[in-house]
Amino acid sequence: RGERRLALCHSARGLGGRHDWDSSIRFLKDMGFTDIIANLSWGYRAYYASRILPVDDSVSKQGDALVACLAACRKYGIKCHVWRVCYNTGGRITKEQEAAFAAEGRGVRLFDAKSRNPWAWTFCPSHPANIALEVQAMKELAERYGTTCVLSTATQPNLPGLDGVREIIPPSLDLAARLRRTEIELPAEGAARMTWAEVADALRAFPQVLCVVNTRKDCRDLYGFMPEDTVHLSASMCGEHRSRTIAAIKAKLAGGESVRVVSTQLVEAGVDIDFPVVYRAFTGLASIAQSAGRCNREGRLGGLGRVVVFMPPKESPRGELRNGEYATADVLRREDRPSLDAPEIYPLYYERLQSRAHTLGEEFAGWLARDARSCQFQFREAAAAFRMIDEASAPVVVRYGGNEKLIEQLRVVGPKRPIMRRLQRYTVNVPQRTLGDLSQKGFVEEMHPGVHVQTLDSLYSEAFGLDIFREALKGEETIL
Repeated sequence: RGERRLALCHSARGLGGRHDWDSSIRFLKDMGFTDIIANLSWGYRAYYASRILPVDDSVSKQGDALVACLAACRKYGIKCHVWRVCYNTGGRITKEQEAAFAAEGRGVRLFDAKSRNPWAWTFCPSHPANIALEVQAMKELAERYGTTCVLSTATQPNLPGLDGVREIIPPSLDLAARLRRTEIELPAEGAARMTWAEVADALRAFPQVLCVVNTRKDCRDLYGFMPEDTVHLSASMCGEHRSRTIAAIKAKLAGGESVRVVSTQLVEAGVDIDFPVVYRAFTGLASIAQSAGRCNREGRLGGLGRVVVFMPPKESPRGELRNGEYATADVLRREDRPSLDAPEIYPLYYERLQSRAHTLGEEFAGWLARDARSCQFQFREAAAAFRMIDEASAPVVVRYGGNEKLIEQLRVVGPKRPIMRRLQRYTVNVPQRTLGDLSQKGFVEEMHPGVHVQTLDSLYSEAFGLDIFREALKGEETIL
């Protein structure tokens, strides 16, 4: 009694094999379900008669999927939750549209987290035009279809133009304070930057500690100052290598063994590990929160975990990382800012981040608000003045885990689908400029058009993966 049973449906046309919403919802009702979450909208596609997003061709042939779903839900007493995938197009975008948006700096192509193969084109969440499109798409669902929007996010963004937003959880429950797991120590204002040697000295004081830095180069540099048993974790390691490394880290943590880990931001994305102490190089507030989520994650310490934010030797590269650093500094300088544990701090951060991302001030407000009621947004004008620094990258097949026979099959047979699927776990994504340098030095070969493979065995190590910073051959490698 009182239990709710929810069904998640990826298809916009109903459950698989039923092909219409009436029979789908009737089936769910008969099976005791009370709610459905229906995927009816993507970043640049709608399965209903949208006036904001491009409408899928199926609507003209099969009708408005949202209207059909809502009607069936009302008929059978099922609660409908419209699932909109924000920003991500899920491949539902033409090559021409993708090229046009990319030229305007409005987004990038995603890569599969495990295989690093190209997957779907996504809008940049910090681009003003994309934010406006997202807000208008949500408002349309609420105003035309009578739905309510639930924003589910780890760190609450700033979404100008979205009115009437309220918390679902009553403030009186004070969940943020009651579920607090960490104490975040910030560097003093004007604190000197630490050298990697100084950071390494600080980390040695803890038997179990995670240090998260901003770039692969930073990770490699800090690793050079750490004790020999330190674990390196970065995107320079292929998926198979990372999985084995993370499993070994978890085993040591569970067994109470000493384990020190130096990692890039990849540990912030879905890696379930729990350290008593976490050090984080100064960065965007959202990333600091994600790193803190790897500290006392399970609440087993009996007290608060320790998160130490430090000033690394130098600023992050220009672009999103540096904008995040500056936005965090802006927020921390405010005398009236909430504590880092308070959810209210994140809208302030994203407001500053969006401001840092462009410098045209009120002009953007004019472009994105002018003629908004008739949905005539000046996206192109805004996009022309806004550029997200994006360096294209490409996967390189590396030699790891005894995959030499598989690579030889690739050479002889070619990039057939079964072979490439098996090689997915043995790829490392490399910036195009770096790939060009590695190819010029003979460290990587283009075995087949668009398929790059590591040639020099020593270029990949068990310690830190693919050495994308190698300048030349070692002495012993020049002897025939």
